[in-house]
Amino acid sequence: MIDYIEMLGMDRQEVIPYAANNSLGFENFNSLHLTFPFPDLKNQLEDPKIWIGAAGTSTPLHMDSCDNFCYHLLGSKKWIIFSIRDCEYLYLERNSYGTSANPLSEFSTSRLNIDYPDHETFPLFKHAAAFELTLEAGELLYLPYGWAHSVKNLTTSAMINIWFRLDGYIPLLLRKTK
Repeated sequence: MIDYIEMLGMDRQEVIPYAANNSLGFENFNSLHLTFPFPDLKNQLEDPKIWIGAAGTSTPLHMDSCDNFCYHLLGSKKWIIFSIRDCEYLYLERNSYGTSANPLSEFSTSRLNIDYPDHETFPLFKHAAAFELTLEAGELLYLPYGWAHSVKNLTTSAMINIWFRLDGYIPLLLRKTK
């Protein structure tokens, strides 16, 4: 891990891999003095995942199967987010990546390159409204179920995210409040 982190800071010509979606475990999450905003829901969560990457590394347009909490630890990330209402314009397709881990997964990816959209191949994309934001160290992003997103590291970056378990999952936005 130390070699990888040192490699991120070097001026290199070759592509540096993105250390993405690696299990961190709650014991390591807690050792970073981070807290989950809804402690009574903790037993419904997946293990935290860590994402570490150099400037320019990215995650292409996709939609997760459940609510997502993203704790940004280092650097800056550009998020491009689309409301669940715009999914029909994003050419999202379910794939085996999500369903191999959990058959309940609705994880979907898009072939659409939102940085350089091909409007001839993807004509409906012009109807989608993107929300853009930059997440900085110390910030927390809540991304609701069904909201598609693309993420690009603007600098060397580290983030931890926590998804809800899919077994019996009800998105936070749809839960009844007392």
